Amino acid sequence: MSHLLDNPFYNALIAKNIDLSDGDENVRVLHADVGPFAGMKTVNRHNFDQLYAMIPDERVVAVVAAYEIEVPANWKVIRHMLLYQMVCNNLQAPNKPSAHILTLLNESHVPLMVELTALTNPGPFGERTIKFGDYFGVFDGEKLVAMTGIRASVGPYREVSAVCTHPDYVGKGYAAALITRVINLIVERGCIPYLHVRKDNTNAIRVYERLGFVSRHEMVFNIIKKVVG
Repeated sequence: MSHLLDNPFYNALIAKNIDLSDGDENVRVLHADVGPFAGMKTVNRHNFDQLYAMIPDERVVAVVAAYEIEVPANWKVIRHMLLYQMVCNNLQAPNKPSAHILTLLNESHVPLMVELTALTNPGPFGERTIKFGDYFGVFDGEKLVAMTGIRASVGPYREVSAVCTHPDYVGKGYAAALITRVINLIVERGCIPYLHVRKDNTNAIRVYERLGFVSRHEMVFNIIKKVVG
């Protein structure tokens, strides 16, 4: 039997995050201003064709799977990446006050969040990505310089996402403090933290391992665009 996290975005969008997406029991896709992710119950040509019919011309979507997938010819693969999916079943992050001031972000902060993620590229982030859940940030005056939050909800699992720090503020411990805050919040709610990280991002992987994350599965991430004509 497959694991819920083998098909994380389908299982999020068919249940807990369904209100952020369109589709049916076979294919779901996030609203464009929330994010690019699409999920299929089964990755096959029929469901790719259904996804193709659902979205506007030239829209870019992201598909995450636990194996290499065959992308039909009427889609252009813009980016292909290998990720580790990591799960924290044995939390090592102490639940104690941070030395940094961590601010719960709200919709008034969205322009700053979009600006920071555009600069640091931690993964897709849109005008309404904040609707997924709780995001926390560190400010220098009025400037947002680091951020982390909770994205997809898959059964008992909650995804740690948008881990990013402005290049001028790297090395101050902001990322570790924010991740610690987020994973403790997830655990306090009776859920299990998980995340995705590029296989070649060895520095981040070491940080996550120190916090209690272990690699569960290698995942394949494809960013694809609907091709017309």
